[in-house]
Amino acid sequence: MKYTVDRISDGYAVLESDNVRLTVSSAKLPEEVSEGDIIEECPEGYMILKNETEERRKFILNKLGRLIGE
Repeated sequence: MKYTVDRISDGYAVLESDNVRLTVSSAKLPEEVSEGDIIEECPEGYMILKNETEERRKFILNKLGRLIGE
């Protein structure tokens, strides 16, 4: 299942996907994970989907730019 990292705080990460929200130990996530990353659960734990994360960030920045008139 794919999740978006909502926030990381006090050794825990909140992951969201559609109508699912779960809290996991940040030790279970890749070291380089950050808020906003899209990750996928796999047999080894979780992996960052770098292409999907980058596309999502570009989409959000583009949308923000349109909202503020850039």
